[in-house]
Amino acid sequence: MPNAASKTGGRNGVGNLSDFFSSLSLEKLLIVFVVLWITQGIGVWFQSRSYTSEMKKLQGNSSLGFLGVGHSRRRWRAGSIVMIVTDINLKVSKFRLMRGITIFTKFADQPEFVDLGLDDLQKQLEKEPEKSSLRIAGVGAINQILRVKRDREQKALSAAPALNPA
Repeated sequence: MPNAASKTGGRNGVGNLSDFFSSLSLEKLLIVFVVLWITQGIGVWFQSRSYTSEMKKLQGNSSLGFLGVGHSRRRWRAGSIVMIVTDINLKVSKFRLMRGITIFTKFADQPEFVDLGLDDLQKQLEKEPEKSSLRIAGVGAINQILRVKRDREQKALSAAPALNPA
């Protein structure tokens, strides 16, 4: 004679997981997969538009200074994107951070980093844990700014007329 637990589908009235999955048809699973895939694609599209819009705003702010972008991707934890705008003297005028694991994450100002020089900013970021996504993305943005500055200086030197000692 079957016991009461088997009549209710297992412990506490909940059937086991394999029974649940075996009851789903292949067509239903395929439809769920396609709907989730399309939803994810739409979310990525919206996040890309947000990123592009933020980048255009900050490029306007960096016309005389520098713009650096760094990112840290994490497989199972929150990643980060950092956008830093500096003036010509490498003093931070904007620091924007996007941190999260979902498509609903937005950029936010980080006023604690504004008005710092890049050296001071690097010291602040080094206070973060070594594998922190903020630290990795921030250092990446700083390195990009330094690389662009170096390239501009080299370009200016090569464009300068050579002096003739004649």
